Amino acid sequence: MSLDIDQLLFGYRDGHELLAASIDIDARLEAELLPHADARFEDESDHYLVGLWIAGLSRFMLTRIWPAPELPRPGAVWAHSLLVDDRYLKTADPLLLLNLFQRPSGSDFDRYRVGISVEAQGEKSYVELPSQLALALSEAVYEPMKSGAVVIWSDGQSRENGLLAVWRSLPPPMRQSFSFRTRGRARTGSSRYGIQVATQLAGRSATQEVRVIWPEKANPPSDIGLLARAAGDPKSSLGVAVERYASNIDDARFVASVWPLIDSGEALPLL
Repeated sequence: MSLDIDQLLFGYRDGHELLAASIDIDARLEAELLPHADARFEDESDHYLVGLWIAGLSRFMLTRIWPAPELPRPGAVWAHSLLVDDRYLKTADPLLLLNLFQRPSGSDFDRYRVGISVEAQGEKSYVELPSQLALALSEAVYEPMKSGAVVIWSDGQSRENGLLAVWRSLPPPMRQSFSFRTRGRARTGSSRYGIQVATQLAGRSATQEVRVIWPEKANPPSDIGLLARAAGDPKSSLGVAVERYASNIDDARFVASVWPLIDSGEALPLL
């Protein structure tokens, strides 16, 4: 089954603004979207990735942001957003969406004014994740704090792959509420995102609301470790069981906790 994914393009004109879209976006909604399609580049990354559910669109907005040094305003950026509906979130592979991002190369934005047809079902890709990053991201997801977590990791491609692989491995009802952002520097104050993955910690805010997870020190419980190892492999039997039987964090952790017994044949399989 194929679905059309709408898209948005943000960049500099008379300030950072929406330049092209495949759907109508009013001024109020544009103002809500802009903070999630803008960034200050504070490291050597080629691009950042942002993802969150936008209630006003009933879509998940997945955005890649690039620095735009060729534009006249210092610090200008390009941002390409894909608007993914709930049907795609529950059935398809978000890692494949990375292939759809296109950085503008001029002033012709017509390609961003039409939807993109994608398959809502099909093969899911295996991704090799650094084990400590997978553990840290899974700890942030499965032992959440109210104001979220910052994971410190410098490699940009691993950050993106890790976030999307963990997102893909969540029980389907949880995928809509997942939110994340990669960035150069992060603080410990409150955040709009459940997980931030940053190159470095910029400093500790007075509120200290966000938990900081250093991957080299990540040591989550064994059930979370099993979920972390399953994240990169869409054919993992544990991952398939979580997708089929879990609807929330507690369900997923329960399935993982009994999985060694099920996998060894010492317990009856889940029915």
